Amino acid sequence: MGHRLSFYRSPRLRRRTPNHTLERDARCARALQWADLRSQNRASNNRRPLGLSAFFTRHANIEIVRVLLVEDHTDSRVVFNLLLNRCGCQTVVAKNISEARSRLKEMQFDFLIADLNLPDGDGVDLVREAKRMQPVKAIAVTGRTSEKERDAALRAGFDSYLTKPVDFHELREALIS
Repeated sequence: MGHRLSFYRSPRLRRRTPNHTLERDARCARALQWADLRSQNRASNNRRPLGLSAFFTRHANIEIVRVLLVEDHTDSRVVFNLLLNRCGCQTVVAKNISEARSRLKEMQFDFLIADLNLPDGDGVDLVREAKRMQPVKAIAVTGRTSEKERDAALRAGFDSYLTKPVDFHELREALIS
């Protein structure tokens, strides 16, 4: 039961064909419902944290989980940022490797979530550099599905490897484990 969302570059192009189309499957809908439940919980008097913030509050005594998200696709970047923020993470966004390098020099991060196909390089090179700069847990989010590429990314330093479309629950489990 998929829904189609169309995104356009400008209102002028709206009368023409869409720039691209995203498929929202049932997993994405569940993730968005979970995020809405989280925001409703914040609005109510019940202040019990859900999801990652509850885990980190109970188990690791971490107040703020800092995540560097490196994604070149705007729509994916916005959705990941929204979901990570709603589950209690402080997310810093970069759209290419050069921005990610400057963010890594500016502040410390607990997690690095990176696409492997970036416009100015490969996410594998970025994770090698990031792990030399600071102790960070790295999660690959990519469209590459071959076992050979998965093994190469894990050998390079990624702790988890998720293929697109990403199930938000899998991403959450990768952040918690």
